[in-house]
Amino acid sequence: LFVLQSGSNPSSAFRLMDASMMKGLPLLLRRWLQGWLANDLATGILFAGLIGCSGLIVSSLLPGVSHAYPLSPGAGFAVALLISRGWVMTPAVAAGGVLTNITLLGDAPALVIGLALSFTLETVLAAVLAQRLTGRQPLLRQPREIVAFLLTTGPLCCLVGAVTHIGLLMLNQSLPTSQLALI
Repeated sequence: LFVLQSGSNPSSAFRLMDASMMKGLPLLLRRWLQGWLANDLATGILFAGLIGCSGLIVSSLLPGVSHAYPLSPGAGFAVALLISRGWVMTPAVAAGGVLTNITLLGDAPALVIGLALSFTLETVLAAVLAQRLTGRQPLLRQPREIVAFLLTTGPLCCLVGAVTHIGLLMLNQSLPTSQLALI
C-alpha cells in the first residue's frame, strides 16, 4: 500500500505510515517493522516461497514417516538468509515453514503453526551458533570455519528440530508410537 503512493519512495511513504498508524507501538517494534517493510519485504517474500517450495519438493520426492524427512534444504536456505540479511528475516523463515506445512497438514492449523515455529527455532539456533563460532558474516574460507559451521548448523541444530517436530506430531497424534523406531 505504501509503495503505491505516487511521487514518493518506499522509505518516505513508510515514514508517513509510521507517524499515523504506528504511534502506539513500542520503539523497538517500530524499528523492526521499519526495517522489515522498507528494506526486506521483497526478499522475505521470495525466500518464504523458496523455503516453502523446497519443503514441498522434498515431501513429494522422499519417503517420510508422518512428515519427518531426512533432508531439509529449506533449513539451509533459512540459515543462509538469517546470516546474510539478519534477524529481521525471521518472519520470512516462519512464513516458509507455514507454507510448507499448510499444504501438507492444512486440516490441523495448530500443528502447522507449531511445526513452523519449531522450524524457525531450529534455524535461528543454527544461525546464532554459526555466527558465534565463525563471526557475524562467515566467509567460510578456512577449514576451521567450514568444519565449525557444518557441525553447528548441521547435526546439532537438526537434533533440536527433530525433537520438537516429533514431539509436536506425537501431541497431535499424527505420529503413532509404533513408527518412532523408523525415524
